[in-house]
Amino acid sequence: MHQHPLTLSFKDPVLENEYRDSFDYENSIFNQIGIALSFMAWLVIDVYCYFYYYEHFFHITVSLLVVLCPLFALILIITSYPRHVRLFQPLTALANMLAGFMVIYTGHLILNIDFLTISCIILVILFAFFILHLRFKFAVVATLSYVILYQIILLPASNLGDTNTTLLSIIAWSIEFICIVSGYNSERTARKLFTQNKVIIHQQRIAEAAMKAKGEFLANMSHESRTPLNAIIGMTYLTLQTDLSAQQRDYLQKIQSSSQTLLQVINDILDFSKVEAGKMDIEIVDFKLDDMLASLDNLFHLNIQQKNIEFLFHYTADIPQNLKGDPLRLGQILTNLTSNAIKFTEKGSIVIKIELVRKAKEKVILQFSVSDTGIGITKEQQKKLFQPFSQVDASITREYGGTGLGLAICNRLVKMMGGRIWLESEPGKGSTFFFTAELQYHANQIDNQFLLAQRNNHTKKVLVFDDNPLSVDSMTKMLKSMQFSTIGVTTKEQALIALKKFDNIHSLFMDSNLPQTDILTITEQIKNASDIVSKPHLIMLSTLNHTEFSSDEDNFHGSANLSKPVTLSHLQDVMTQFSDDPNSRELSQKQAESTATNKTNNKVLVAEDNHLNQQIAKELLSQLQLDVDIAANGLQALELLEQNDYALILMDIKMPVMNGYEATRKIRNNPKWENIPIIGTPSYAKEDSSDRILITGMNDYLDKPLNPEKLNFAVSKYIKTNTPQNTAATSSNSNDSNKSDQLWPVSQYISWTKGLANADNNQSLYLKLLSLFRTSNQQTYDELISYLSSDNHEKAKDLILTIKGDAANIAATHLVCTTSKLEEDLTRDLLQPNSKILEEFDLSLTHVLGDIKRLEKELSNKKTNIQQEDTFQHINKDEVRPLLMKLEKMLLRGSVESFEQLNMLEQHFLHTKIEHKYSILKKHIEAFDMDSALEDLTEIASDLRLDI
Repeated sequence: MHQHPLTLSFKDPVLENEYRDSFDYENSIFNQIGIALSFMAWLVIDVYCYFYYYEHFFHITVSLLVVLCPLFALILIITSYPRHVRLFQPLTALANMLAGFMVIYTGHLILNIDFLTISCIILVILFAFFILHLRFKFAVVATLSYVILYQIILLPASNLGDTNTTLLSIIAWSIEFICIVSGYNSERTARKLFTQNKVIIHQQRIAEAAMKAKGEFLANMSHESRTPLNAIIGMTYLTLQTDLSAQQRDYLQKIQSSSQTLLQVINDILDFSKVEAGKMDIEIVDFKLDDMLASLDNLFHLNIQQKNIEFLFHYTADIPQNLKGDPLRLGQILTNLTSNAIKFTEKGSIVIKIELVRKAKEKVILQFSVSDTGIGITKEQQKKLFQPFSQVDASITREYGGTGLGLAICNRLVKMMGGRIWLESEPGKGSTFFFTAELQYHANQIDNQFLLAQRNNHTKKVLVFDDNPLSVDSMTKMLKSMQFSTIGVTTKEQALIALKKFDNIHSLFMDSNLPQTDILTITEQIKNASDIVSKPHLIMLSTLNHTEFSSDEDNFHGSANLSKPVTLSHLQDVMTQFSDDPNSRELSQKQAESTATNKTNNKVLVAEDNHLNQQIAKELLSQLQLDVDIAANGLQALELLEQNDYALILMDIKMPVMNGYEATRKIRNNPKWENIPIIGTPSYAKEDSSDRILITGMNDYLDKPLNPEKLNFAVSKYIKTNTPQNTAATSSNSNDSNKSDQLWPVSQYISWTKGLANADNNQSLYLKLLSLFRTSNQQTYDELISYLSSDNHEKAKDLILTIKGDAANIAATHLVCTTSKLEEDLTRDLLQPNSKILEEFDLSLTHVLGDIKRLEKELSNKKTNIQQEDTFQHINKDEVRPLLMKLEKMLLRGSVESFEQLNMLEQHFLHTKIEHKYSILKKHIEAFDMDSALEDLTEIASDLRLDI
């Protein structure tokens, strides 16, 4: 970036051209302003001549109209079009030079006023350097032209000894010299700034490229790490279902726990890289506050129970329920803070508190806090807590684990929500993390809590009895915000005094974890008290693992159970159940019936167009004792919804006729189906982002290939499942699998072990998937070439994604990598019918299909050898031969009547040595692979020594 010492031009011509274009364009506004001012100045001079030098007015006016005005107009027009940027400076410099000549002509030759002339020349010089912002070379050439011309004109007068002309010459040259020096320094400084900006921009691009490379590395690392981790977690889960010794079970549980921790570390690193790269956006969608809190409770309830600590929600009815914001990110913050609270708390309570900070017309600022009674944090340790990759001290990492990224991610997310995060803590007494978030809410929608509060709740007294003061405080404030007259007590004696003092208590909330003697004492007191005319309603506050309390009708006027932590929605439902309003009771009854129906309903709808994925989903869900229906597209899913009641829907994203997004929107727009849980099943998360899936209206998502453990966990969140454990069938399948593994051929293209894990270690299912894959992909390569030759990239992409997903299901890892490259080249418009990657794809697919066929043949030979050792039923060849000949004709025609012909053959081949080959023939016919079926038929006839 070296400059010429005189002209200041960069020695690099490309850089010089870039600087000129940049400088000329940025200063075009100064060109326009300067020309406009020049035009006004000449107009003033012309008017001045009209009044004081009328005899010269005509000459000056004509000169202006001929010399300057057209050029001024041309410059104003051209500088309005950036494409003519190369003309801005030359034309402006020409205008300045002609203006100088015009000054000499008017002032010296016509008016003969040298003082006016030199003043105007100085003004024109200043215009060139500081008003028009001419580049140094243009300014010097333009100004020197008229200064030298004026000096030449003044020379005769100087020879005559006119001191005035000499003085004028000195002034003109002094001003010119000053302007040249100033212009030189100014442009030199501008060029230095330009080069510095270039360096900064270059470094910024390098930094951005490094950030992008880091992000891609982290994403790839995360993906590549999670793939084997999922296999480890999945296989450990499956192994835990078998018969194990206590020591083996302990080892496997520790492996599973460590794997889950490592997976969380990887997820944290990926989330942090997204936030740091600015790729994590905040969405604005509708959500209910209580739904988010209920999801949080479901996530941590098991951990809370294992530690035997109490988990509470503390908020009131003035908090809006119908909010608009990003529930996914808000839940992520609360999840991280709650997870930390559970991690560092061994006894006591964890309280999530929500307070209203400010409420405007359609915006609300809420303050969330998560308090625990754990180990606490010192002031010095708090200073570095929100820094990335930092924890309280090194011992925390060793004892409790973690990356130190969770709070840094929370800090970024809170800022993105327009809030701030901070904490208050004291060592040994616990910590409280606070954060605020700005959310929108529907001001025109009145929450159910407020509707309930408008009734006569203030006339009803409610007694809350719990030995935990935090729980009493939370419940009483919730009830008071709903306008109930509430009394809170923490001991049995206080409860008995309240019952005697207030004989018209409407409802009694009592903790089920109280000593049994306390519960019996209070129930007996109510039963034997003659002065208690109106028996209260009993609501037992229990954890999910606590058995439900059934009251004696002589003691209470009805009872109900309420799980901790209590949300306002659940509290409202219970109180509505005991309301005096018949409409409210009817509504409560309908809700109870709906809930009971959801618990007992085990029908699941799978919307999926891919046969392999249909088979996997149906088998895995059937193992959970669920009734499964299949829809090939979104439209069929809607039709089945009209006919049946489903407890859950698994929705593929890309389907023909109607995709998963559109089908979900139609389901959510129908009041009958708006509450059915929907789990999205995208092929790959990067193709269909989780944010978009959840925004569409789906409750959750599972990436393909479906992981049995994740599927079980996701489904169990919404409906009751029955997972058989340690059954004889499972053990049998496992044993059969182990025996068969020794006979399966070695393959560089398929991981049989991983494929079995994808099929939940179900060998029969996995063999079905392999057979279906082979029969479905005989013509795949030819179809792909045909689509590419006809420039039908959309169908080509769908085909590539389909084969990619199917290959992942059967664990054809090499084929998955090859199809990923195909997809990337197709996205960049680099994929042509003669591309080398297509040859690699064809080779990989051929090897996969060959390995599957080799596997089927070896397993068939093995089974045949085993069967030949046993006693088989005799095959009547005379009866079988005409049936085989008829089936051959049907297969050649591709007739669907071949299915009926199969049934006729089945009775002849059951319990015979041909049974296995017959089963393969049946699979191929069911998959409409008539060519393979003909080959199978020929083999069967050859084994029977029949000529057909």
